[in-house]
Amino acid sequence: MSDGPADQDRIPERPLWRGFLDRVAEELREAPTYRLLLRGPVPEGLLARPRPMLAGDPERGREILAGRWWIGRELHRTAALTPTDTPQPWDNTPGEHFTLRLHRFEWLSDITACGVDAQAVARRLVEGWVEDFGEWNSIVWRPEVTAARVIAWLENPNVIDGQSSAMREKVLDSLARQVRHLMRSLDRAATPDGRMQIAAAAAMGELALWGREGRHAEALSALEHATMLATLADGGHTSRAPGLLAHRLAECAEVDELTQVLGVAPSPALFRRMEIMASTLRSVLTPTGGVPSFNGGPRLSPERVKPLVARFEGVGRSYPFTRQFGFYRLRAGELTVLVDTLGAPEGPAGLSAHAGCLGVEVYAGGLPLMTSCGSHPDLDAAYRQALRMTAAHTTLDLRPRASAEFEGEDGRGQLTGPADAYSRYTEDAAEESLFECGHSGWRQAFGLGFRRRMKLERDGSRVRFEDAVFRPSSERGPVPSRSLPFAVRLHLNPAVVCDPADEGDTQATLGLPDGSSWRLRTRLPIAFAESVWVGPNGFPFPTTQIVLAGEADPVGDGNSAPNQVLWSLQRV
Repeated sequence: MSDGPADQDRIPERPLWRGFLDRVAEELREAPTYRLLLRGPVPEGLLARPRPMLAGDPERGREILAGRWWIGRELHRTAALTPTDTPQPWDNTPGEHFTLRLHRFEWLSDITACGVDAQAVARRLVEGWVEDFGEWNSIVWRPEVTAARVIAWLENPNVIDGQSSAMREKVLDSLARQVRHLMRSLDRAATPDGRMQIAAAAAMGELALWGREGRHAEALSALEHATMLATLADGGHTSRAPGLLAHRLAECAEVDELTQVLGVAPSPALFRRMEIMASTLRSVLTPTGGVPSFNGGPRLSPERVKPLVARFEGVGRSYPFTRQFGFYRLRAGELTVLVDTLGAPEGPAGLSAHAGCLGVEVYAGGLPLMTSCGSHPDLDAAYRQALRMTAAHTTLDLRPRASAEFEGEDGRGQLTGPADAYSRYTEDAAEESLFECGHSGWRQAFGLGFRRRMKLERDGSRVRFEDAVFRPSSERGPVPSRSLPFAVRLHLNPAVVCDPADEGDTQATLGLPDGSSWRLRTRLPIAFAESVWVGPNGFPFPTTQIVLAGEADPVGDGNSAPNQVLWSLQRV
């Protein structure tokens, strides 16, 4: 049957029909017949082991070993974990979101990074999971959850190799069932990102368990197709989240290395795509080599991402600007400014996007000075939704509206806009780098546009900002009858020290852990407010934001106060 545009026109209810088919498929998977389809020969062992491209975090591993299971900001306590006494964390968890994140096993590498005894604990946890859930569970065997778990198990083969022979067979049997489940779920993901991770996990499992004898060709083809759907022409992730780009690139690299170890024909198209993805990722790394948090993606510390960066060292080139991915990196001396220059992506990728267009992160001497609040997939939906708002980014916030439109308020609502985002970079004779960007996110509501200009001195000793809201000359809509409150919000990294005595003044001194200081100067009174900074493990740490508040004239041109806010950072 044809599936072209003409047929789609005859089936206006296609999304509803697709949802019905998804529900039918889910019900079939509940049936005993589907479980029988997952049965098959038990592999004798792993033919090859993927080399992890993202390192574990031993600090988080030590927390878990002490019985403190943090998923985002939620804590689940158990007794301390030892090789001889390993309480299982699956019971009485805080909720469904916590449970699903826990069953992804993405914390496994954090435990195994803590030494030999910790690896024995990891084996006991996998053993307990197999006993309780190893054959099937409709909740924790959801395709995206299963994909993350399969990758975690394969990246930590000691959880399989160190088992007794009887338990080892059980673990391998469960792993094989999960891989068969993924092969049947290659097109069931709700988002391109989920589809890419499912395909990567399926390919990794087919190669590691069955090598040349498995269905690796089908899995590799699905991964190649999914990668093209989940990445942009310049190699960025469709969500515009650097953290998700790093995770998917790491999984593709692990699959590629498995094909080399096993002598399986690789996918040339996938390898070329990985090279482009690696170049784009390198373009948005922080000065110390970490991955920043934009658009819902997690931060990644330099230590975690080091193996991935080393894997692609010398491959491709890095550029200061990624056109489709939408980030610009300004660098002079010890100052680096990362700018998010685009609005939300279209389609499912916009479900996790942030209304942070023109938000910046500022680094001094490699240390983060100003950032966004960030986000992390471990955080619950309501908290992630709050972090998606414009006020959670270092940019101007025209209250009470965000700079983009949300369709829902459950943490996964589609985001659209802002419209007419632009950016341009120039250099002048005054030894300054000039960068200008803007958008029309508030034009429909208030008839106002937003413009941000940055002037970075070549020696990196000072950066000046001009933030302005203005009424475009072409605007013919109604004029608001009152002035509009706004706030330029500068979210500080938790390590930055500021003096509360500076509140109400027009300048403040910001101290960094290396002993250096930077002077903030502005023409508006400085106010301090509470903020959060979401760390690499998803925990929100308390920090401070500087607020420069004012009232915008709805017909102002943005070239003078009150619609223009000037502020600068200068090395003391």
